[in-house]
Amino acid sequence: MVSIRKKLVSGWRQLRRLLTCTTRHNPSQKSFSPQPVPMVSYPSPPAPFSTHSSPHSPSHSSPHSSPEPPTRPTPPFDVLDIEELKKIPRLYRLGDGTFGCVDLVLYKGQVLAMKTHKGIIAKDLAKEVNYHLHLDGAGGAPRIHAVCLQSYAVLMDYTGVTYDKYLKIATPKEKLKSLIKIAESLCEIHDKHIIHNDLKVNNITVTFQGEEPELHLIDFGMATAPGTAVRRGDGCYWMAPDFEYGEAASSFSDIYSFGKLVCEVTETLSACSVLSDCLYRIVDLTQVEDPASREPLKEVIPTLYSFLNVAN
Repeated sequence: MVSIRKKLVSGWRQLRRLLTCTTRHNPSQKSFSPQPVPMVSYPSPPAPFSTHSSPHSPSHSSPHSSPEPPTRPTPPFDVLDIEELKKIPRLYRLGDGTFGCVDLVLYKGQVLAMKTHKGIIAKDLAKEVNYHLHLDGAGGAPRIHAVCLQSYAVLMDYTGVTYDKYLKIATPKEKLKSLIKIAESLCEIHDKHIIHNDLKVNNITVTFQGEEPELHLIDFGMATAPGTAVRRGDGCYWMAPDFEYGEAASSFSDIYSFGKLVCEVTETLSACSVLSDCLYRIVDLTQVEDPASREPLKEVIPTLYSFLNVAN
């Protein structure tokens, strides 16, 4: 088990060194310049990026007024066209599903993940991009580097392997530490007034860049502001039962999903272990039908820390 973990960490570091060497031998690589896009506002959070023109453009102005040209601020990422997107080297495919695919790419000397959406409208893409901009790395969320509107593609930080793969090599104590980090990451995005609404093992990733692994919350396609009505799809067992009736999202709906995650992690432990019994207490506190009766994350986290004494 230890050797597998070492190989995973070693492979991650070798990949970074290899790509660093590759970019040193290609100093003439083309640099893409960002293009301005219009600004539009969404209810929450702030939205500096949009696919629509401003409602205050000259075509909407009074014939008796002489309005200033609309301000088109440069977004904090590159806006690419299809031809520029095609020139980006693809390293390999990370995943493919109903809603799109994710490729590992090399862009401006950095290893990034390129997410290409399927079956999405421009407004939804803009909303997801805006949430990432608002989070600015909170909760380990990947930062955006470039967007191609024509292909519905977003280039963002590569945040490592999915959490389910990490669980296969982690020790019980490492699993507990990872749950603590996930709970803390959820608190960070809630402090930014964003509810994830889709917390599950394959929407969490792990990187190995220091002594301790870093946990990242990803995929904010289902994210909303607190108080937004959300409906749960068939088979989405990890989502709160509140959503079956289209009730409003809140931090307590994410807490329910966190409890499901704790349950899944606990099932990978020895059934008779003390840590397993302790974690099932967290499941009981968070898997309550009434949202208001679920234990808040800021109370769950100290309890999880106290379990470190019994984790092997």
